[in-house]
Amino acid sequence: MESLKKAERFLVTAYYIGVKRIFLHLLFHFKKMLPLGGVFNMSVSRDCDGRPKLKAPFAHSPLSMISDDVRKGAFTFLNDSRDSGMPPAWDMPAPDLWRYNLHYFQYLPLVQYAQRKELVENWIEKYTFEADRPGWTPYPTSLRLRNLVKYVWIECREDLDKDFAFKAVFLSSLAAQAGMLWRRREFHLGGNHYLENLITFQFLRLAIGGETFSKYGRTSEKEFIGELAEQVAGDGVYFELSPMYHSVAFHHLLDLWNITPATDNIAEPLRRALGKMTSALKSMWHPDGQIVLFNDAAFNIAPLPDELIRYAASLEIAEQAVEKGASGLYFHSAGKDFVAMDMAPVGPDYVPAHAHADFGTFELSFEGARIISDVGTGGYAGWDGRDYERSTSAHNTVEINGLDQCECWKIFRVARRYRPVNVEFKKTSDGFALSGGHDGYMRLPGRQTHDREFRWRDGGLLSVSDVVKGDGDLTVVSRLHFAPGAAVELNGNRFSASVGPVRCEGVFLGKGGLKKSQGYVASEFGKKNSAEVLEFEWATGERSVQFFLAKGALSSWPEIKGGQGV
Repeated sequence: MESLKKAERFLVTAYYIGVKRIFLHLLFHFKKMLPLGGVFNMSVSRDCDGRPKLKAPFAHSPLSMISDDVRKGAFTFLNDSRDSGMPPAWDMPAPDLWRYNLHYFQYLPLVQYAQRKELVENWIEKYTFEADRPGWTPYPTSLRLRNLVKYVWIECREDLDKDFAFKAVFLSSLAAQAGMLWRRREFHLGGNHYLENLITFQFLRLAIGGETFSKYGRTSEKEFIGELAEQVAGDGVYFELSPMYHSVAFHHLLDLWNITPATDNIAEPLRRALGKMTSALKSMWHPDGQIVLFNDAAFNIAPLPDELIRYAASLEIAEQAVEKGASGLYFHSAGKDFVAMDMAPVGPDYVPAHAHADFGTFELSFEGARIISDVGTGGYAGWDGRDYERSTSAHNTVEINGLDQCECWKIFRVARRYRPVNVEFKKTSDGFALSGGHDGYMRLPGRQTHDREFRWRDGGLLSVSDVVKGDGDLTVVSRLHFAPGAAVELNGNRFSASVGPVRCEGVFLGKGGLKKSQGYVASEFGKKNSAEVLEFEWATGERSVQFFLAKGALSSWPEIKGGQGV
């Protein structure tokens, strides 16, 4: 029986990926078996002498989170500190994601030219190509190539030009890495992996030039422009629906814009995409300065949102008009109050790798303090919370019969999935109303549906109404995950939460029981912060429930009559 379920899940996943993508997967793995030929014996043309004019200094990744003391070989990635020696043991025992970070070379700004040279020379000598060796897989190769160009070719150009022997070895290595990446670019995956590949080819073309590097950028120029159009939604939100991946893609595209001449073929589509992404990013962070934790998201992977906004401004990127809610993510700020809501599909059908079973989830801040939070993402392969963090129970929404809204499996797969239905956003005189439903539970015998409506009053009142339709006996649970540091108290179906001096009160209206449990929020990779959770289990037969969250006291809001009813 279990084998049949696995086979069914695999077939459903393949159905959503589609025939085209399945063909591309087969083609990629076929090409991967072919020898790389002369990639590692390429002669670098003499005209590889690009000297890009920067519009502004590069913005760095959060350097404080990636090193204890690089000069001594002590590295911290993903809150995991390891002493690798100097030069590092490039194959040291560690999770793959940790080793990827070691091979990104994004820590080079922490050391001077002499040690940058030592690190790069040692990597070239010791870390020779082997298929599937972590540092040679396409994604880390894409990031490494750009970081080597940024922090050696551009930032240390004066020293490099005097160092003739190293410059020749350096360029030859870049050419070999680029050739390997071209042969194994991740067109079959699409999404952020393929975008990173394509950014790198354009970066090499514009930064180094010469026939060796330019051919990759010119050949993939049309694909790059096409991926920009596909991966940036009408509201500017990155199409994998993760604020973290939005920030990462935005950062890397800004780096590319930094060296792109205004007359280049990619300049105008890149400028438009960045303008839309700027508009989106300005809306998707809490007053505490950190991003919303929807889908696969965590702090300190990309620069802080305000740092990215300043970087964009220094590059003279202007905001572009966007279509609110085109992605299915909605954000609203009112002074120091903020609410974010996810009414989106799981993501692109062919690449739902960073999707969660989370339709209807939300996050909330009052007076600058984060009150309600999604659970976040603590890791991928090998992380003991991966399955839970993608589940419906890890989000601020409704779970039916203990099942997830969609079937997340393995690390990055999704089989059966929901579709949003009748999602509608309306402005009101003092806030907004957002409503919609999904069909993720139609696979249950009673063919259940869940509709949710948010109503927001500027001044600090959020009401959420849920309706479940369908036949049969149901166990329905509504959950609220509080941010770390929030102290929660219960009184029947009423509750309060305090974060420092900020206090809010809430109430569930409907038949059922409210209880408190201990959970966690993984707001950074590799780290769990204790946090409290409220679970409201609907009474048997109950088909609708409403709850309120009010800044300050419930009694100050006559709409809910002191929390006793509407």
